[in-house]
Amino acid sequence: MSGSTPDARRLLGALEREATAPRHARRAHRGAGVYRACGYTDIPAYDDNVYASHRFERRLPGPDGG
Repeated sequence: MSGSTPDARRLLGALEREATAPRHARRAHRGAGVYRACGYTDIPAYDDNVYASHRFERRLPGPDGG
């Protein structure tokens, strides 16, 4: 992130961690549309967390932009 401040990098990192973390069913249902609208996609369960009803990911471009 050329030209960005350390605060902006920290904020982006926190948002990415929050967005990809397993979400409790009530929050996930309420926020699923927001995540999808921002480019996140549903992914299959990768653990046995009974409180996670949705899991999301967003592919970030690599250093070459792809």
